[in-house]
Amino acid sequence: MRILFDLISEYQMSLISAEFLLFIFAVIFVYYIFPAKAKRIWISVANLAFLLFAGGAYSVLLWGVGAAAVYLGSLVISKSGDSLKKIGFWCPLILNVVILFVTRYQYFYKVRAPFGVSFYTLILLSYLIDVYWGKFEAVESPFEFVSYAGFFPAMTSGPIIRYKEFNANFKEKIRPDYKKITFGIERIIWGFFKKLVISERLAIIVNTVYGDYENFSGLYIIFAVICFAFQLYTDFSGCMDIVLGVSEAMGITLEENFRTPFYAASESELWRRWHISLGTWFKDYIMYPLQKTDLMVKFSDFCRKKFGRKAGKKVGVWPGLLILWFLIGYWHGGLLKYVIGSGLLHACYMICGQINEPWLKKLHEKVGIKADTKWYVVFCRVRTFLLLCSGFVFFRADSTVTALNMYRGMFSGNVGIFSAEGITSLGLDVPDITVAFVSLFVLFVAELFMQKGSIREQISEMNIIAKSIIWALLICSVMIFGMYGPGFSAGSFIYQGF
Repeated sequence: MRILFDLISEYQMSLISAEFLLFIFAVIFVYYIFPAKAKRIWISVANLAFLLFAGGAYSVLLWGVGAAAVYLGSLVISKSGDSLKKIGFWCPLILNVVILFVTRYQYFYKVRAPFGVSFYTLILLSYLIDVYWGKFEAVESPFEFVSYAGFFPAMTSGPIIRYKEFNANFKEKIRPDYKKITFGIERIIWGFFKKLVISERLAIIVNTVYGDYENFSGLYIIFAVICFAFQLYTDFSGCMDIVLGVSEAMGITLEENFRTPFYAASESELWRRWHISLGTWFKDYIMYPLQKTDLMVKFSDFCRKKFGRKAGKKVGVWPGLLILWFLIGYWHGGLLKYVIGSGLLHACYMICGQINEPWLKKLHEKVGIKADTKWYVVFCRVRTFLLLCSGFVFFRADSTVTALNMYRGMFSGNVGIFSAEGITSLGLDVPDITVAFVSLFVLFVAELFMQKGSIREQISEMNIIAKSIIWALLICSVMIFGMYGPGFSAGSFIYQGF
């Protein structure tokens, strides 16, 4: 038994492995055979099996401790008086925050982070807080709780699931649905395409430049920064496609985590489209309660009196906005580079946008610029994308100092222009670069169609020949151009480290 657990601890199942595809096939097959009352039990078993094979017994143990505390604490909240309610709330909350802090952040170098801890901690806390706020009664069935709190597709990189939305899937009897199963499979394949065909290629360019940035300058560093934005997006959204595709094939609808964010025309809109479940979690459980405190209410009232109702309302939210984005940045890893690149920098951009909005509106009216003209929308999208990239420099760099040095490298010394020799020095040959950028163009076109609605719905309305050609091309693209197989090890999903 000890040898078996040692082997499991050394092995880590990946969402892009053949083992995972076999695992989800077995899980979904048995899931639809089981009667409705047993489905939650089977999901719970699958959750624990996945966590064991993905993170080892250590991850199962720590998840179990945190989940058990929340399960018992929520029962105490639902069935006890006011004094015990606070104990039932604060004890599991503090325990889970301590586990996250001690295992995840780099202050305790001898402690290993359990698999998925950053994501499942927020899932557990959302359930605990909602029970404490009286949004619903605590679940008595341990299988019903475990099926939610450890739902295996979301354990790798989210989304951060809310209990009410998850539980709504089981209000009616779940039967095999051809459309949901095929749509789920299609989305899984699309996720593999993003990850293996695009992200893994761009990762080579990014790793080459970021790993040796002192020997690159000018446009090459800027090029690598832009490549990282697409690498991260295709990696993370590709992971979400697999997660949501698996869930959809099981008849379970989860919250979207991305809605074509590179089509956003402002920072605020961008973060309503990128990692949606994380942003809404921090807003609902941190920012909004913070805004309701006496101190923040008094500050907001002061701002309204000082700056007027409309401007004062915006200014009154800024302290909460800065705290919100500080915590989002800190959540990513507790380092200054994350606090800047994934947090405060974007808060500052949004605040600056609100400050500039009145005079920019007047300027537009004076010079005759209409906000809905195509060229201006494109300009705003490019501007927003570049602002996002400016934060990603910190996110991807080894440290804050490295990020600042890369900024200096962009705008000093030999700016340089691209050449055939220079491009191939970034780690990819010409065929691989061609595949990467043709695939990015395919992604761009697909997301352009997504602006008008579900692309899968649009494809489903085509005739059988057209549908077959589209999905055959996608499958062949993954099998032929995907970076996998002997001699190549596809990297873990980037957000799996958070």
